[in-house]
Formats: sequence, structure tokens, C-alpha cells
Amino acid sequence: MKHVYCHLVCLGLALGGMESLSAAAPPDSVAQSLMAFIETNGPDERLFSQVVLPDFYRRRQYQPAWTDARNVSDLLAILQAAEQEGLAPAAYHLDRIQRLRCATATAPQCAELDLMLTDATLMYASHLYFGKVDPRTLSASWNVEKRPLPDDPAGTLEASLAICSLPQAFEALKPTHAMYRQLKEKLVVLRQRAALGGWAPVRSEASTPAALGDTVPWLGALRQRLRAEGYAMAADGGTVYDSALAEGVRLYQREHGLVPDGIVGAATLRALNRPVDFWIDQVRVNLERARWVLGHLPDSFLVVNIAAAELYLVYDRQRVWQTSVVVGKTATKTPIFSSHITRVVFNPTWTVPRSILREGLWADIRRNPAYLAQQRMVVQARGQTLDPTTIDWSTYSPSTFPYSVVQRPGPNNALGRVKFYFPNPYHVYLHDTPSKELFARSPRTFSHGCIRVEHPLELARLLLQDSVRWSAAAIDQVVQDGATQQVALSRPLHVLILYWTCDAQPDGRIRFHQDVYRRDPAVLQALNQGEPY
Repeated sequence: MKHVYCHLVCLGLALGGMESLSAAAPPDSVAQSLMAFIETNGPDERLFSQVVLPDFYRRRQYQPAWTDARNVSDLLAILQAAEQEGLAPAAYHLDRIQRLRCATATAPQCAELDLMLTDATLMYASHLYFGKVDPRTLSASWNVEKRPLPDDPAGTLEASLAICSLPQAFEALKPTHAMYRQLKEKLVVLRQRAALGGWAPVRSEASTPAALGDTVPWLGALRQRLRAEGYAMAADGGTVYDSALAEGVRLYQREHGLVPDGIVGAATLRALNRPVDFWIDQVRVNLERARWVLGHLPDSFLVVNIAAAELYLVYDRQRVWQTSVVVGKTATKTPIFSSHITRVVFNPTWTVPRSILREGLWADIRRNPAYLAQQRMVVQARGQTLDPTTIDWSTYSPSTFPYSVVQRPGPNNALGRVKFYFPNPYHVYLHDTPSKELFARSPRTFSHGCIRVEHPLELARLLLQDSVRWSAAAIDQVVQDGATQQVALSRPLHVLILYWTCDAQPDGRIRFHQDVYRRDPAVLQALNQGEPY
């Protein structure tokens, strides 16, 4: 966060016109005060920028940068509008800046004001470009490439001073992905609703569930609540739960991470009763997540949204396919990371992880000597298959067992009929599963960390991108043959395993998802805190 070179690339501060305005050098005392403040790391409070800011003023020989009142007014307007990005304007020295603007214009105060304006610029630029919160401080499993820094940023800044305006430069730092814009639009709508007083709770969550055809006295409150968020339906004010209302409820459920059954039960009432500020905070949290990753996405990639338990395939910036997935349990969370899918493995074997061996498989093997054969499992040492009846199992524990337990390919293999390999330190992969019934559940947090795909053979066809050699029929034949076969992708595909509790659909509608790993509160707390400097 402290090395913020990149935020000044094409930022320019609209300083191109300042050089002519500062042709008459300011008093030496102002330059001396600037130099003193910079060398002592700022007056009264430390500066955010510890690298670019000192270098910037040294290049200017400590001449003040903010001699044009237009640049000051532009910057203050931009900082005041930071809330449109889900950020807090107060974080950017605004109180200090306003006090200094009203103070007697002594040389030290002029220097401090110039410094605060520059530092606020660098800080806000950093937050737009990288995000305010460093995700690595929130999760030990965060392993996604950070947005890259440009080469020679100070030199790029000097070259761009004469051509970039401040509003345009800040705009260029924001993610250009459509989802970022759509989340901002949702934030505006929710804040407008908050300004109108929000909405009233519908009914106690302990109420008897309401379903199609039921006579329910509080349906008027339900209709009013749904209309408050734009879920249109017939204006019937009766107490019978009709099909139009049920359809509105199902749409609300689909867009709020709930089972879309049209039944207004405890979970649906809990979501409906949450105040508008809850949803505002959820959008703000995910705008921050967007800044972490959306600024440097390739044109084609695969993304898994852990919170939604969904997978999206994007080619040439267009979402071409999506499917449901099963992700890790809260005790065995799916980590957040990026990698590249390099190959598809049909009819894979499965080497049982030690953690799963400890959790119950070991006891099953000890209790039933035929268990291994029933599950098509073998014991191997350096690739050689051993006779399990020759092993004295009582002398080992799952931690000390010197061999591997491997499940052979087959319809009941834990990885199913296909696995998608991408190197990562967590041994987490996309794969098929014999437990198809779990895809109908919500939330879908049942795995030990790996990601089970609902329609894996279709995903294999899309990834291999060869309609002749790897048609659906050809893939089915390989699976039926039963032999393990590895197929390299013609070009590795970027894969991102991320966590979003709200995202945008291709039609622009925002969907909210359950915070299954309880990660939102930590992001929100860090987002609301002042900078630790």
C-alpha cells in the first residue's frame, strides 16, 4: 500500500498549466517548509505516500504543486464523491485540508496544505487502483495476483503532467469491468431508498411460512416490501397468496441467495426484514473486492464464486456459460487464489488426502477388511499396488501410515468422471462428483475444499475447444472406455477462485449471496477504519 507509484500514472494532477503559473517562484520559506515536512514525514500525522510523494516534490525542487485553484476545487469535489465508490470521503484529509484553507496563510501552513492535497490524491488513487483494504491481511489463503505496477512510474508521471486532467485521471484508475459500474448503480438505488426511510419489517421470522394459496393477513406488508425494491406484481391487496405474488417472491429469493421455492419462510423473512443499510454495506464490501481483482482481468477466464457456489466461463469478455458448484464446508473452506487450467483428466484416480483418511475412512478400513475393495480402492507404495491383507493396520495411525490409498476410476470415484487440473499449493481442483443431489441444496458447502461441478463434461467440451476431436459424443466415449486420459488445453486458461456476496448478472441485475464463510464483517470493518498510518 505504501508503494503507490502506479496511482500517479496519467494522474497528472492537471499540473500541466501550473508550471507556467509558478514561473514566479514562491517564497523560499514555503519551499523550505515543504522540504522540512517531507524529511520529517509530515506535520502532526504521518503521510500515506512514503515513496512517490517525496520523489514528486524533490523533482519539483520542493515547489508547491497546488497553485491553480481549479485543481483544488476539482480534487475536493472528487474526494467528496468517494462515497459513490463505496469509500468514505473523511479518510482523505478533508478536515485537515478545510482547516488549512481557512487558516492564516503562513509559509508552513501553505506547505502543509500543498502536502495534504498531494497526499490525499495519492491515497485516493491507491484505493481506487488497488482497493483500500489489503486482502492479505484478512485471509491467509488469499493468493491472487495483485494489479501490476507500471515501469518507471515517476518518469511516466512527469511525461503525463501536461496532458491529463484530474477528473479523467481518477476515472482511469477505476475498474472498467461492467460489474463495477453495476454495483455502483445498485449502491445509488439503495441509498435513495435509505434517504426515504428504508422499509419496514414484513413479519416476525417465527411466523408460519406462507405458500401459494394460503390466506395470510400480512400479505399487504409483503407486497409493499417487494415493491420497494422494484419487484413488480399485480396491485391486488387481498390476503390470498396468489401466483403473481409467488413469482415476485421467487425472483426476490433468486436474487438474494435463497432457495427460489416461493415459500415465505424464516430465511426469506430474515432477508426481507434486514434494513437497507445492511444491503448498502454488502454492496460496498463487494465494490472493494472488485477493486482487488477487476482491474487486471484477462479477456478469457474461468471464475468460481464461492459464496454463490457458481462457476462462470468467460471468453472474449463475454460470459458464455455458467453452472452450479459445491464448495468447501466452513471447517474446510475453499481458498481464494488464481491459477491456470492446463489439462483435463478423464476417468481420474483419487489419492485420498490424509485429512479425509483421519476423518473416518481409516476407521472404516479397520472395521471392514472388504471396505477397500468395495470402494475400488488400493494401497500403493511408490506406484506399486500392495496386498492390504499383508499390512498390520494396528501398528499405524492415519498420520503414520507410510502408504497411499488410491481410488481407481469409475462412476463412484470421488472425483467422478473428470478432473480439471490447475497447479496450486492447496491441492484444490474442479471435478465431477457422484453426489449429484447436493447441487439442489442451498447453500452448497459440502466439500473438503475442492470444487465439484454440476455439468463437468460440458465444461470439458467448452475448455478443449475442438468440436471434431472433443465433441460431446467423443467425450462420452472416452468416459465409457474407463481408462485414465489426460488432455492438455491448447492454451492454459486463467482461473480465479473468488468470494463475492453480491455480483452482477449478464442482464445487469444484482444478486446477493449468503456470506457462508462470514467474511463480509472483516472487510467492512477494515473498509470503515482509518488508514493505519
